Amino acid sequence: MTANPGPFSLSSTYRRLRSDASIEPLAVDADFGNKLASGRLGNFHHEYLVTTHEFNANWPHWEMHPKGAVCRTLFITAGEGTQHRPCTVA
Repeated sequence: MTANPGPFSLSSTYRRLRSDASIEPLAVDADFGNKLASGRLGNFHHEYLVTTHEFNANWPHWEMHPKGAVCRTLFITAGEGTQHRPCTVA
């Protein structure tokens, strides 16, 4: 059986970016949050969950991470002419 290499939409299929740089597609369904919180999708030790979210209004609350600011950047480059800028945290 050959795995489906995609393409996938980040709105319906998140990605697990593993420590060996491999990627696993994770289908998003109504139970996804429960699976993630319960550990049924693993513990993500040395791994990253890649998602996208859209918001059409300001949030009525704010968020603070217990260890300070979080800045993660995933560069997916098309090649020639790609520019990178540093992430700055205030």
